[in-house]
This record gives sequence, C-alpha cells and structure tokens, in this order.
Amino acid sequence: MAASRLVEASGVSVRMPAFTVRSEGMECAMLFERRCYTFKPGEIARFWEYQNRWNGPRQIPHLLARNVGYFEVVAGPEQIVMLYRYDSFDDWEARLFAGVDEERTKYLVAGRALMLAQENMFLKPSPIDILNPVWGAGRDWLPGTPRFNVSRSEDLCIVEEITDFRPGELASYWDAYRRYLENDGGILPHLIGTFVSLVGQQHRVVQYCWYDNRAAAVEHREVLRNAPAWKSFTDLYREGVVSNTLRLMRTARVPWMRNLFEPMAPTAEGGRDAPAR
Repeated sequence: MAASRLVEASGVSVRMPAFTVRSEGMECAMLFERRCYTFKPGEIARFWEYQNRWNGPRQIPHLLARNVGYFEVVAGPEQIVMLYRYDSFDDWEARLFAGVDEERTKYLVAGRALMLAQENMFLKPSPIDILNPVWGAGRDWLPGTPRFNVSRSEDLCIVEEITDFRPGELASYWDAYRRYLENDGGILPHLIGTFVSLVGQQHRVVQYCWYDNRAAAVEHREVLRNAPAWKSFTDLYREGVVSNTLRLMRTARVPWMRNLFEPMAPTAEGGRDAPAR
C-alpha cells in the first residue's frame, strides 16, 4: 500500500489510502464498489424524491457514467444497494469528490438524515470468467447501451447473494464451482456477475442475478436448489461457509439508475429526468 494522501471536499479533510490493486502480477483494470444504505422506517420514498431533485443525469454525470445500478430491497430491511464499476481507486476518489459544492452538500445532509446506516465494500471480479458475463474474459461493459434487453426494466427482480467463508476456504469454493459448471449451467442465463471482497469483510463472495419479475426469481431459485448438480455443488463447500444472505431487490425507481437495462440518460439540456415511479 502506498502512502496515504489528504483529500479535501466541502471543507472536510479525509485521509484516503492509496492502493495499487494487482491480480496475478498485473494491475487490476477495474474496481467495483457496493454500497448499502439502511433507512429509517418509511423514508425510502423520500430518498427517491431526492434522486429526482439532486441526482439526475445533469447533476452527477460523472457518477452515473460508472453506475451499474441502484436496487431497492423488497423483502427485509428498508435498504438500497448500489453497485459501481470504476477504473481504479484513483478513479473512485476523483468521481466521488468531484462537484461537491453547496447544492451537493444539501443533498448529502438531507439524504443522510433519512438513514440509519451506510456501508460500502470494494470488490473485484471472481477468478472464473464464465461467472462474470458482463465483465469477465476481457469484457468490460460500461453504462451507455443496455447490457440486457428487457421489455420493462421497472418490473425486474435482482437477487443478491452474499456468502462469507472461513479463512482459507475460498479456493475450495472455486474448485467446487468449476466442477459444477462442467456438468450444469443452470445459474448462467440469469447471471450479472460474481465478485470477491477486496476491501472490507474478507473471504466474501457477492453474486448478482436478474429475473423478469419476483415470481420468476423465486421459481428459478427453487428449481436450482433442487437440481442434483446444484446439491452436489453445495455439498462440496458447505462446511466452509460462515454465513449466507439473500436479498430480493427491485430496480431503481428512476430510469437513469437502471443502466444495465436502460440506455444511458442524456446529460445535455432537455435530457430525460423522469419522475420516480
């Protein structure tokens, strides 16, 4: 880790560590950030109102250009999960602190007043390329053209699965996954990506899948769970698991935060700033 440096934004000094991320001796070309905001009961609707007011394509184009999507938990805690793809830690830092002016500060203060907690983690793609159909094997999708063609992006269900392993157990998990993929590919048609924690909780795997709607998500997860190949797969790694969490989520209530499934919103005058649904 290189020496840390001082960053000033809106009058607040924050000391940021300078990282160099490498994989198999090569500098990592992309970095993912997962954010999760937990809200006070009943406040999520107001958060979406704030996105219309302060976080439209004209206000934060530098962030939306790297935003994979915002997702709202539909069963469980009142949470919103966000996923971003950056080029590096420097890219993350530059975009995060760009344009922090008086108006942006109003949003930050108002938005945080709605929340009980904010957390983030940095992720990198899994070592198995086929588990990363959007970013693996040299692919590197960025917002602009939708990655998945769907008829109604607002109806989609996104499944987030987070699995924590005991130290030293991840290698066995990847071996088990490779064996599963040799015999079955039931998970693949719905995959967005599979990631490994880089900063934050270690030995953690985060996987995202998409479905046409919530019923389709529940049905497919049940079929997968009962498939012999999937059962054999889970048998191979089960003893190394510390915890497993599943979230069912809807896509963002504003179209410019559904970039996987919607064209990149224009930032020029007259661009799309649709009301939240």
